[in-house]
Amino acid sequence: MADTIRERIIAAMALKLAEIRTANGYQTEIGSWVGRAAPNVLQEDLPAIAIFPRVESSERQYGKQVCSMPVEVKGLSLMGTVNASVLGEKMLGDLIMCLLGPEYTRTFTSGGVYVVKVGDTITGATSNATGIVVGVTLTTGSWAAGTAAGTIRFRAQTGTFQAEVLKVLTNSDVASIAGAATPISAKDISGGLLVDDIAYSGGGVEDYPAMKDEAVVVTATFTVSYMTTIGNPYTQT
Repeated sequence: MADTIRERIIAAMALKLAEIRTANGYQTEIGSWVGRAAPNVLQEDLPAIAIFPRVESSERQYGKQVCSMPVEVKGLSLMGTVNASVLGEKMLGDLIMCLLGPEYTRTFTSGGVYVVKVGDTITGATSNATGIVVGVTLTTGSWAAGTAAGTIRFRAQTGTFQAEVLKVLTNSDVASIAGAATPISAKDISGGLLVDDIAYSGGGVEDYPAMKDEAVVVTATFTVSYMTTIGNPYTQT
């Protein structure tokens, strides 16, 4: 039998949280190890994330079972030489951005000679809008020939892209886009198209470590709303 809707959502969230790496444009490396219901994460596994799905509430509405599931997400990283408060805020920001930040897609043409990659910050040459690349799909042409065409996916957009060329750092005219990007809902990305809503309920650091070889632990709680068929947690109507 397939997994329940709840299980599929939790798995999708875990997969998304694994993207939190500096190579993907985040501030920390806590996505390098993601565990579920792991109360005691080993020091050698740090930095890490532990996910704790909690007891949900549910009620019948219009012939459906409407569920609200709290999910507690903990980010852990050794303090090292970084101020514990500064590190905690970076981890909290990464967790919120990862699960709640929308992503955008835009088709591109005339890509090259620089190869746009995950983690790059693209900037519109005219609009100065920016975004952090999370995926690039090449459909035709080649970067070397300057004829690459396909789809670019990015997050953390600032400003509004126009019909313009893109640049990455000192690399100008790396690709051309036709206009504003299409947003992809955060709930669809983090919940695997199964979620009605994901909301941040609160979080932060409760206790700050005193020594550099101790872990800073930040907790972020999210409330996930979803629906199932009455009496069947494996399907949605």
